[in-house]
Amino acid sequence: MALTDINAYLPLPQGIATSGQPTVEQFAEIKAAGYGIVINLAMPTSENWLENEAAIVTALGMDYHPLPVQWDYPTLSDAEQLFEVLAQQHKNQVWVHCALNMRVSAMLYLYNRLHRAMDEKRRWAISRKSGRPTPLGNGSSMRWWNCMAIKRPQPPQALRPGQPA
Repeated sequence: MALTDINAYLPLPQGIATSGQPTVEQFAEIKAAGYGIVINLAMPTSENWLENEAAIVTALGMDYHPLPVQWDYPTLSDAEQLFEVLAQQHKNQVWVHCALNMRVSAMLYLYNRLHRAMDEKRRWAISRKSGRPTPLGNGSSMRWWNCMAIKRPQPPQALRPGQPA
């Protein structure tokens, strides 16, 4: 089994990886790959929710941070909690997941926009790499932008819908 077998796995710069819900066995692979922190943005009602995920992750020696984000009502507080945990990562590799890597890709787009010196074109490209629809790339969920009081940016010309990445 490899990390690439994990649903919607996406390695990002600076020791962060994202995915949909890993299985029990895949958490062992995540640990073996050097990740020390797992952040779960899924809700207990999310598809594939692992009820004992905290116990699984901590038994493997990783730190666990459940930060459930409601799909229909994300808040600025949700984003700030995630950003705070990421800011404390220091040298640990961090695995951030939700049910399908949709909440995660949206939140990390905002993190890259607000806390990293990453240009717009690169942020949009990373957001699209998960291979999943996100509220950022398809315009389906303006509440993700409105609830966070952030004006929705337009994708760079080269990354507008219908054009190759």
